Amino acid sequence: MSTAPCIGIDVSKAQLDVASCPACAPQRFANNQAGRRRLVRWLRRRQPPLIALEASGGYEQALLRQAARAALPVVLLNPRQVRDYAKSRGRLAKTDRLDAQVLADFAAPNQPPLRPLPSEALLELRALGRRRDQLVAAHSAERGHQELAEGLEAESITRHLAWLEAERAALEQELARRLQADPQDRTRPQVTGGG
Repeated sequence: MSTAPCIGIDVSKAQLDVASCPACAPQRFANNQAGRRRLVRWLRRRQPPLIALEASGGYEQALLRQAARAALPVVLLNPRQVRDYAKSRGRLAKTDRLDAQVLADFAAPNQPPLRPLPSEALLELRALGRRRDQLVAAHSAERGHQELAEGLEAESITRHLAWLEAERAALEQELARRLQADPQDRTRPQVTGGG
């Protein structure tokens, strides 16, 4: 086991706040491709025994995939457990940096077990499914706009609806092709970490 400290990462839409247990200077990285790459390099140099994040509305998914590809020991914690832990320690203040420290502090003594992350194929299937749902929602919204539109606006909406329908059909074909090609990924457990 590494003597390096456990790392906690608070994930938000725009940034990744990093803390360790025992505490050291906090770090901040952008939650974009370049920022996540820099963070993964930073983590690999430190070789932490455990990297803890919590579910954050999907904003954590890209970091999870990059950390898994880099063979980093990352766990996705249950936000309720972490919140309860923070309350039990009297930590009621909420900032991204404090949240990252709470994640590191929780991970160090509890050592949540590492579990296999989903395969790249399953992650891609999930992303395609999410994108299909987004297209369906956009189509529904445009149908609502179409009812009130006239002239050029109506023509624009009609073209956009046609594009949305074609894009959704293409995604559904790709989803079906992938599911048929690798049925194992349909049944793989959706566990993405400890907690």
